[in-house]
Amino acid sequence: MSVTKRLGLGVLCSLAACLLCMNSCAHKSAHEKSQAAMAKKGGLVITLAVSQPELTDSVISLLEARLANYGAKNTYVSISADGQIHAQVPGVTDEEDAELVRMLLTSRGELEIWETYNLSELLSALTALNATDSIFTVLQPYINDEGEPMRGPIAGRVQLDNKDAVMAELTSPVAQALLPADVRFRWSSSVVSYEYAELIALKARDGKPAFTGECLTDVESMKTKDCPYPNISMVMGDADTWERFTGENVGRSIAFVVDGAVYSFPMVVAAIPGGKSQISGNMTFEEAAALAAIIKFGPLPCEASVMEENIVNPK
Repeated sequence: MSVTKRLGLGVLCSLAACLLCMNSCAHKSAHEKSQAAMAKKGGLVITLAVSQPELTDSVISLLEARLANYGAKNTYVSISADGQIHAQVPGVTDEEDAELVRMLLTSRGELEIWETYNLSELLSALTALNATDSIFTVLQPYINDEGEPMRGPIAGRVQLDNKDAVMAELTSPVAQALLPADVRFRWSSSVVSYEYAELIALKARDGKPAFTGECLTDVESMKTKDCPYPNISMVMGDADTWERFTGENVGRSIAFVVDGAVYSFPMVVAAIPGGKSQISGNMTFEEAAALAAIIKFGPLPCEASVMEENIVNPK
């Protein structure tokens, strides 16, 4: 080997060694900063297990992006000695904040956008089902004092303990014979009170939602003058398709569903140009920021579940 080649190989090896050292130092520095913040502020320490260990590195990268977009500072996510994910989030010292972080770290983040049914289109079928299965003993249809259906896709309200029973009845052979073949029922993400949940009627397109999160190009939580309460702004990649879709649903609700739960079902008042839309609902600013961070980077490549967690007090 010539001197020139040996020198070139030596330079490459030196550069590689420097890069490894820089990565190691940055990793150590991030860990030290997180440890210092934990000692000063306290925080949440949580251990996760992934359903597909070979995807652990991809899961960690996505979780780090979610935490950063949410605004969490000096967080540290790593692989523990037994192959699980170990995360520490400084400043999280109460259960409400811990619940949001738990959601950030474990939610799959699968966004779906559905058309909906109005209750008026389903009430006769539900009434016929009630005559057979007495479903109205557990499902309170969303009707007014005169027995007329309220506007929108809320089919009814259910006590939390009866959710499984209602879904079992709605998917029974009798119900499937009475209801439209393309109706799909999902629960609202928010509860009306501590006792009730809302049942939302969705409409499938060839058995599927109209859009998924793959259609998005940008997601942010925000507050505007026109909408002073928390909301999530989304930009669709195909603005023409979105304008056509919203135009077809003027006067009807479209539902934004994340991980199977309906977070918002706004009524479309006009076709929406520019590919922009908003999710708004019964959310705090922190919940909106967390949900935006979950949607923004796409779904986790596999399931992540909490194995252990602990809130650490400041030293």
